[in-house]
Amino acid sequence: MKKLTLSYRIIKMTTMVITISMVCLGVIVYIYSKNTIEKQIIKDYNTNINQKVKQIEFIMEDLYLISQEISVSNEVQDFLISHEKVSEIDKTMSYMKNYSYLREYIDSFVLIDTNGNCFWNIFPYSSYFEYKLKEDWYSYDRKLYGRFSRKHVVFTDGNVKTDVISFITDINNINRSDNKIGELIINIKVDFLENLFQENNSEDGQLLINPFNELIYKDYKKFDSAKVNDYIKDIEFQNGGMYRKSDNMVFYKKLNNGFKYIIITNSKIFHDIRLLLMFFVLLTIIISIIIMMIFLGKIISDMTRPITNLASAMERLSEENLKIRVETNSYGEIQILEEGFNNMAVKLEEYVKKIIEYEKKKRDMELELLMSQINPHFIYNTLNSIVYMARKGKNKNIENMTKAFINILQDSIKVTMSPEAMFEQVENEIDTIKSYVEIQKVRYRDKFHIEFFIDEEIKKIYIPKIILQPLIENAIYHGISPLSREGNIIVDIHKDGEYVFISVEDDGMGIEKEKVDNMFIFEDRKYSNSLKSIGLYNIKERLDYIYKQDYMISIKSDIDKGCRVVIELPLVNKN
Repeated sequence: MKKLTLSYRIIKMTTMVITISMVCLGVIVYIYSKNTIEKQIIKDYNTNINQKVKQIEFIMEDLYLISQEISVSNEVQDFLISHEKVSEIDKTMSYMKNYSYLREYIDSFVLIDTNGNCFWNIFPYSSYFEYKLKEDWYSYDRKLYGRFSRKHVVFTDGNVKTDVISFITDINNINRSDNKIGELIINIKVDFLENLFQENNSEDGQLLINPFNELIYKDYKKFDSAKVNDYIKDIEFQNGGMYRKSDNMVFYKKLNNGFKYIIITNSKIFHDIRLLLMFFVLLTIIISIIIMMIFLGKIISDMTRPITNLASAMERLSEENLKIRVETNSYGEIQILEEGFNNMAVKLEEYVKKIIEYEKKKRDMELELLMSQINPHFIYNTLNSIVYMARKGKNKNIENMTKAFINILQDSIKVTMSPEAMFEQVENEIDTIKSYVEIQKVRYRDKFHIEFFIDEEIKKIYIPKIILQPLIENAIYHGISPLSREGNIIVDIHKDGEYVFISVEDDGMGIEKEKVDNMFIFEDRKYSNSLKSIGLYNIKERLDYIYKQDYMISIKSDIDKGCRVVIELPLVNKN
């Protein structure tokens, strides 16, 4: 049952994660694909419109070059300057007609002299164009816009109607550029432009607008013709670009000569692409989840079986069966877990043994800490000194010594009542040390003088209990007691960075270098009749227990000059 529950939970969570991941991935793919396709469609439309514009601009440029060639030709220059034009009409019209043969987009040419006489290459002797020049396409547009006119109609032989756009340019005397001798009109077939646009088989709408915002060509079968004028107004002062209007996408570009080419496409294509992409992404997600669910059960079953066995072994281990082990017959990460469990069981068994030894060592250390303060010999010597002072009638000294002794006993009670209380604030530890020194001064009258230098900022900092007493005890007993003079002891405690430095220095007998080197090896740890019982070795043992390797003890000593012991400890808080 547990295995099934675990399998179900894993399948449930895995399915949830896979579904969320697939949905997120699908959204990313959808957005990226949609944007990419839309950008490509827009790029294709822009490429198409640029190609059409280049074709139109090529025709316009070619038209300009033809007009220049005709304007500077000897035939036209002589014809317009000559006063006898009748004899030159056929020759000049024939010359211009050759250009219409070479350019299929040209309908006809018209020359106008300074007297307003018109010579049309189709009917050179007709006055038809003299009446045409009175229409707005020439009289108004010529003054306002220059080269290109709006669309107008010309009638040729048999009253055949032809829609044209006229290109109008001045002709100047080539010998005197400031002397206008006439005008040239080149009529362009609108049909040719329409055929040019119809090469695009797309169902998109296409518009060609002249500089007067008039339709030259229109093809918008599937679009509301009433909106065409709105499209024209939208881009009236624009040079090119793309925008959305209602359900349509509008692409447009302005030619160098003021014409505008517009492509209008239904934006439904983008909607269709979005639906198609969404369907594809959803279908991919559903199929992927189904395929994963088919194989997921078997995979999870194989995975959870050794995990279930491992869980059972851990349950037996929690019942204090430390001898339990599992067979490592799996592979990969499961094998690592099985081997890790076996290693853990072995280490746990060893750790329990170490804990037992640790607690025993801790109790021994606490006992030593207690005995260092309430040693029967020390009590005996202290009480004996009090009796001696009582016989001498030194009541004040008795009072001071008794208070000091009581202070030491109170500090011992803390250890008795709270075995974990192995730390004490610096200021409290110094108070206990001063009580100890007060007692020792009675026993060693006028034998030593002691000074304390304690930084204010570290008085509330915690340090291990009773590491100062053994150092001061050694300074008195071994350093100063053998002297025939009064000795000095300096106790200095200060902070440097994240460490506390405890220093006890005397100017006594000193220690030989060989003894200093072996100080922590051959120290006699048996109890004596004073606080010497802990000793330097015992201090080191306690600091090893508390700080591991994160502390330092250094001893500097010279014979007959004294000894200095420095203990460097990391800062600790109350906890």
